[in-house]
Amino acid sequence: MAKQQLRSDQGWIFDNFLMLSDNEDVLHPGIMGTRLHRGFMLEDLHAVYSKVTGRRSFPKSWAKRATALERLGIKAKSSNRNSSAAKFFHRAALC
Repeated sequence: MAKQQLRSDQGWIFDNFLMLSDNEDVLHPGIMGTRLHRGFMLEDLHAVYSKVTGRRSFPKSWAKRATALERLGIKAKSSNRNSSAAKFFHRAALC
């Protein structure tokens, strides 16, 4: 007989709060403003939060966004657009 995972049928409060909101502001009021102040682009935040389905999907969503931005940086660098490349790499590093 397979051993049932602990808490497998329980809903987590964090996940339930995320379902009520488009971002983390429901749990951390002001976090969007803080992230923007630290240099995150609103476009990146929307891209990440649109993919998040629960607390465990945050790292995967951030990693996907970082990979996409890094690819854009590599493409810009290969076209000798060094300023744009640096901006894309900086945004990827923030993720």
